[in-house]
Amino acid sequence: MKKAIYCTLVVTFFLALFNWYEEGHSVGVFIATVGSVFGGFIATQFYIQIEARKCLNTVPFAVVACISVTVGLVAYTYYAFNGSSLEKEGAQHMHLFTFPILHTIASVLMVGIAYIVSISIKVWGKCITKQLT
Repeated sequence: MKKAIYCTLVVTFFLALFNWYEEGHSVGVFIATVGSVFGGFIATQFYIQIEARKCLNTVPFAVVACISVTVGLVAYTYYAFNGSSLEKEGAQHMHLFTFPILHTIASVLMVGIAYIVSISIKVWGKCITKQLT
């Protein structure tokens, strides 16, 4: 599953790079490309670290990593293939800046929720085990 997540992050990065180029380089390449995969990368790293330590339940973190990476892929697939918005007036280029920030914030919040769920599962499992013995 880790390889699939990383492959999805690479595809998202190149879609973001294509979208940045298509939109006329209106913001820096760093925020438009690295920012596009940062939220998914954070969620994936938490999943990998929790899985390696085996101290908490990994299922909530795996779900968060998959959701975060999939949202980034879907968003940048849409952005890359909807065409250029250079001829339009207004704030059509804001997605280059705002989506990476909002996606990263949402990913961090989802990881926090995954921590709470994972700890709750662990505590609940210990309570059930104590009641059965």
